[in-house]
Amino acid sequence: MTHEQTLKEVEYLKECLDRFAGLLPQGRTSSFYAAWQRCLLRWQREVGHAVEYFDSKADSDCLPLSHKV
Repeated sequence: MTHEQTLKEVEYLKECLDRFAGLLPQGRTSSFYAAWQRCLLRWQREVGHAVEYFDSKADSDCLPLSHKV
């Protein structure tokens, strides 16, 4: 999977979580949603950092395994 595909997957997961949030009632479950949202935002940030790192490297040894054929 390329990093572009990974970012698309993250965006899709965020969209699903946003839809899920709309289904959650307010109150007790809102802290559950908030915990999932924090996890997803952290994952998005980490994936973003990884993509920036790989994009900044010209050496093919630094590319993700999906780029090595």
